[in-house]
Amino acid sequence: RLKSLISDRLKSQSLRLVGLTILLINLAGNTPLFLAPSIFYAMTATLSIVLWVRLIGTVALSQAREFLAHLLPAGSPLGLMLFLPLVEAFSQIIRPLTLSVRLSTNLSAGHIIIYIFSYFVLLSSILSPFLYVVLAMLFLLELGISALQAYIFVSLISLYIQETE
Repeated sequence: RLKSLISDRLKSQSLRLVGLTILLINLAGNTPLFLAPSIFYAMTATLSIVLWVRLIGTVALSQAREFLAHLLPAGSPLGLMLFLPLVEAFSQIIRPLTLSVRLSTNLSAGHIIIYIFSYFVLLSSILSPFLYVVLAMLFLLELGISALQAYIFVSLISLYIQETE
């Protein structure tokens, strides 16, 4: 019981650290003249693949029988027994890709929208006061999206960990 308690505490602290790191990187990306690494697919893909390989490797080594049994659910029809393990394996392999694309794309979209509106400020002096208000609101929205994306990333990793238990 003590080992499980220590393991759960370590797992939650590790997830908090990952979430805080992503949050700080995302928030730093909203400062002027600073390019956040989290808008690049290479950074988010590396992070999600490292976390995912660690998770899958740990589960595959410690619970090999259950891990392989998960690829073919009990009670599967005979005709699907060849196809289902491929689908399950593909769904496991694609998870880090979806994590990284979700994080990078959502942050990039906000940066692009802010860039477009700031360009309109340069073009139109009549609409500039209105556009400054819009830019300020978009900036606040982008701060919220940065925090939300860090939360979603950690929540999905946590959900994937719970699926393996």
